[in-house]
Amino acid sequence: DICLFVIRCLSVLSGINCEGVRKSLLVPDLTKIVETAQKTETDNANEIVVTVAALLLRINQSEHKSHEKFTASLQPWFDSQVACVSGWVAYRLAREAAQQGYHELAFGILSKLTNMVSSVRLVYWMRGITKVCSAESMLLKPTSLESLKKVLPDSIAALYEGVTEIKASSSSVKSMDFQSRYCGLRTDLLEAHDQLFASCTSLFTCPPPALAAAGEKSHFSSEMESCVEIFQGVASGYQALYESLFDADSTTLNNILVLQHSCLLMAQLIESVVLKEVPLMSPTPFVVSFAGFEERVEESPSVPQLDNMLLKRCHAVAKKIKSELPVLQSSSVGSKHVKLLSQASRSLVQVPFCLPPYFFQSPQSTQIMLAISPTPGNLGEAVILAHNYDCLTLNVEGILRHRGTAGRYRHVHSVRLDVQTSAPESSS
Repeated sequence: DICLFVIRCLSVLSGINCEGVRKSLLVPDLTKIVETAQKTETDNANEIVVTVAALLLRINQSEHKSHEKFTASLQPWFDSQVACVSGWVAYRLAREAAQQGYHELAFGILSKLTNMVSSVRLVYWMRGITKVCSAESMLLKPTSLESLKKVLPDSIAALYEGVTEIKASSSSVKSMDFQSRYCGLRTDLLEAHDQLFASCTSLFTCPPPALAAAGEKSHFSSEMESCVEIFQGVASGYQALYESLFDADSTTLNNILVLQHSCLLMAQLIESVVLKEVPLMSPTPFVVSFAGFEERVEESPSVPQLDNMLLKRCHAVAKKIKSELPVLQSSSVGSKHVKLLSQASRSLVQVPFCLPPYFFQSPQSTQIMLAISPTPGNLGEAVILAHNYDCLTLNVEGILRHRGTAGRYRHVHSVRLDVQTSAPESSS
C-alpha cells in the first residue's frame, strides 16, 4: 500500500513538474518496483503496473524523446507486462498509452484484445479505438512533408472506419456521442490540413504565375478562402462540443480548447500570409488572443502534458511566421508563402494526438428528465394546445438526476428551456 501511494504521488507530481520527477528517478528503479510487486504477489500489483506505466510515459514526454526511441527502449517491458497480466489490465495500459499519445504502443496492445471481449458492443468499441490508434500512429512516422501527404489520406480513411465502429458500439445504456463527435472532428481537422496541402500545390498549376502576380482574384485565392472557412468550421464544431460537455473533466475541456485554438490559428495564418487580409494575431471575430486563451486554460489546476505540447507548437508556429510577416506581406504570393504554410500545417498535424480521459470514462453523469403536459404524440413532435380556451397553458416539470462515484465536482446552477410557438394555420 505504501509503495502504491508513493508511486501515485510521483504520478501526480509528474503532471505538475515532470522535469523534477525525471531527475529524481531512473527508469530501472520503476521497472524494478513492478518486478518486486509481481514476485511478492501483492494485492496492488496490477495498480502498480498501470501507475508505473503512466509515469514512464509522462517522463518520456518531458524528455521530448521520439516515439521510435521510446519503442526501442521500453517496448519490450510493455510487451512483457501485457503477456503476464489480465485482459482488463492490458486494456488499462493501452488506455494510458492512448491518453499520452503513444498510439503505436496502444495499437499493438488493443489489436490483441479485440477478440477477448464478451459482447458485440465491446467488439465494435475495441475495433473502433484500435482503428483510431492505427490512424494516429501513421501520422507520426513520416519524416518529410511529401511522405506526410502520402499517408494522410490513409489515416483519414482509418479514422472514418473507427468512427463508424464507435457509433455501432453505442447503446441505450452507454451513448458514444462524445467519442464519435470527438473522432469525427479529428477527421474534419485532418481533412482541412489535407485540403490546405492540395491548395498550396495548386499555386503552381492554376492560375499561371503572371495572373497571381497581378493580384487578380485567382483560383488559388478562392481555394485559400475555402480553407479558411473549413478551419473556422472545425473550430466552431469544437466550440459546440465544448459547450455540450457538462460532465466532462477539466483535462478534457482544456484538450478541446487547445484543439480549437489550433484551428483558429491556421485560419488566421492563411488570412495573414496568403490573403493578406489581417495582421497576424490581431483581434478578429474568429480568433482569441494568446493571452486570453492562456487565461482560459490556466483556470484549471492542471493542463495535460500533450496539450502543453500542442499549445507550445502553436506559439512556435505563430512566432516564426510573425517574424517573417513583413517580408511576406510586401511581396507577391509565391513558393515561400506556401512553403511556410505547409510547414506550419505539418508541424501541428504531427503533434501526438491524445484521447482525453472523458473519452474512456466519466466520473459523473447528470441527466434532466422532463414531463410535458399536454403530452406530445411522439417524441420530438410539437405540442398542440386547444385554441378554444381563453388561457393556453403548457406545463413543464422536470427533475435532475445525478450519478457519480467520485463525488459531484460540477453542479447545475440553472436550466434554460427554449420554447417555440406558432399559430395554427387557418383551414379556409
